[in-house]
Amino acid sequence: MIHMLFIVPYPELQEKVQHIFDHHSARETIQSRIVAEMAEHMDRLDYDCDVIVARGYTAQKLRCRSTEIPIIELPITSYDILRSLEECRTLYHPRRIAIIGCFNEPHDAALLSHLLQCDIRLYCPPSIGEIDYFVRKSLEDGCEVIIGGHSVRQCALHHGATAGVIETGDEAIITALNE
Repeated sequence: MIHMLFIVPYPELQEKVQHIFDHHSARETIQSRIVAEMAEHMDRLDYDCDVIVARGYTAQKLRCRSTEIPIIELPITSYDILRSLEECRTLYHPRRIAIIGCFNEPHDAALLSHLLQCDIRLYCPPSIGEIDYFVRKSLEDGCEVIIGGHSVRQCALHHGATAGVIETGDEAIITALNE
């Protein structure tokens, strides 16, 4: 039996992961524990497991720790970003949107701008500690909406900005479970 720890940044994702796990073919060989915790508060978790699945800055922070537990990154896919951008564009009608985050694959802001007919700016803080700087920078650059992970959303709201979360799609969860 493999003991898997899923660390997710928001409770709705916790429910989604549990639902997908309950219907996954590997559920007989994997025992999962799913916790909703932001990257800033990971130190209070119990890491008694064989493998950890985490997203964004949480995965980055875990890799920096001296741990022998393998880390599987829950990807933030282009589809997840596109879905979030379209939702923000429909709800708020901004002229400029900032995407702020730690991404495991490159995203083409120019192509997204063309597809959505909206100026898309991509900001990639090298660490979670620099999110605040990049939120302020995006606001200085005229971004009217900021999207990113849960930590980015919290920071943007703290600065009075309109913000959304890039939600993880089912495909990314299934990919992580299959890995």
